[in-house]
Amino acid sequence: MKKINLKKLIASVLICLWLLVSLYSCADNNNINSNNNNTQNIADASEDGGTAEVENVNIYDQFPKTDFGGREMKILIMESAEEEHYVEGEIGEVFNDAVYRRNKKIEEDYNIKLKFVPSSWADHTKDMQKSVMANDKAYDLGVMQSAAGLNSVVNNIYRDWNTVPVTKENLDNPWWNQSILTDLSIANKVFGIAGDIGYSYFAEIQSLVFNKKLFRDAGMEIPYAMVKDGTWTYDAFESLTKNCNRDLNGDGKIEVQDDLFGLVTMTHNAPTVYFTNFGGKAIEKDANDYPVLVLGSELNSKIIDTGYRWFIEGGVGLTEYTGNDDYTQDLSHMVFYSDRAYFIGTNLRSLMVFRNMESEYGVVPYPKLDTAQNDYISTVDGAATVLMLPKTADDDDAHFVGTIVEALARESSLSVIPAYYETTLQLKFTRDDETIEMLDLLRRTANFDFGYLYNFEGTGRISKTLVEQKSANLASYVEKNEAKIQRAIDKLIQFCEELD
Repeated sequence: MKKINLKKLIASVLICLWLLVSLYSCADNNNINSNNNNTQNIADASEDGGTAEVENVNIYDQFPKTDFGGREMKILIMESAEEEHYVEGEIGEVFNDAVYRRNKKIEEDYNIKLKFVPSSWADHTKDMQKSVMANDKAYDLGVMQSAAGLNSVVNNIYRDWNTVPVTKENLDNPWWNQSILTDLSIANKVFGIAGDIGYSYFAEIQSLVFNKKLFRDAGMEIPYAMVKDGTWTYDAFESLTKNCNRDLNGDGKIEVQDDLFGLVTMTHNAPTVYFTNFGGKAIEKDANDYPVLVLGSELNSKIIDTGYRWFIEGGVGLTEYTGNDDYTQDLSHMVFYSDRAYFIGTNLRSLMVFRNMESEYGVVPYPKLDTAQNDYISTVDGAATVLMLPKTADDDDAHFVGTIVEALARESSLSVIPAYYETTLQLKFTRDDETIEMLDLLRRTANFDFGYLYNFEGTGRISKTLVEQKSANLASYVEKNEAKIQRAIDKLIQFCEELD
């Protein structure tokens, strides 16, 4: 009988499992959380066209348990990320209760106590650095905002996950996001990891949400078919939206607060991420996995030109990000909610703003730049969290943390992520099976971009900067800023070279 590659199969089966659960979860949502009988049925087509069967696999139960004798695991966590990892008790809400049951299960199975220590966005990297410098081992693990955490790597306060027992042997499994491992590594060192242990890497994916009512009223094609057949490009998007703007109040002007738009978005969203979603890269990697500045490339210039056509000439309704993550207060989201925009560019977390929206909506990825782009790219915002291990962790500490982190990730993939994905996203916020398929696609194409997150001297926000300047002159920007950008990159490279 053919030998099965379980890791590859598990990735496919998890996606299928989540989709199937969505069809039945209305009948019994509590089943989403139950891991007692949660197994994965795995089969593969054999070379002769038959089916090779293997026994059901429970990825949590197959992971060996270790008795840690009541040891406490102290986790520094950014306050806004607490609900991903910690809740006080069961309240009858599916996702909340799944998080609580997961934590209790890990505590009981490994004889440990999870202790979460909250810190603000402004202070959490400082708190970690103070602890490492004092060598007080106040924290065994950090749940850090990805942009802030990665930008503190040069402070020499984190340990490479590739040196962590248990973790390093399991990072290629599907419950860990693979983009962060390959795209954010430096000199083959991985300082931050993300995956099913938390949901924010999925919730912070940038996407386009469209108003089905407006599409139907205008007799426009809903773009699902184009997404599926690979023809969802910028030109296709432009053809849908170019004649959508309307002066509703008859004052001779088209303004966000009063009128109808093809697309509305905060400058923090679409104008910032279209660059990476179109395949743009400020930073590439060399053969030794070191960052190389490529901002002035021909492809990047083409993308910036397209962005100028989109956001400067295209009549997009832009609003400013005020720093308030309660998007119910953002004008662009309120415009979409009130049926005055065909599309909005925003992250998946913001779907909650539209939970009580009367009109139906759908979700699609950002379009490709053109048909030459191999696949859709779905940028993960810097607000997503990553796990970072303090450098003060010795091998015993690392083995302990690695074991618990792996156990949490495995169990989360079976209970917490389905609860969030199926119940919070699919059943509460989305309205049709095709949108669910789009969410699967967004999750598959979730991308952590090196240049965007490290943001050397502003390179990660280059598209937003040029939109605000009403400019497409990338060459001039590079000429003025290349030297200081390169100095920032060299500082990171020097740090990594000195670690060896």
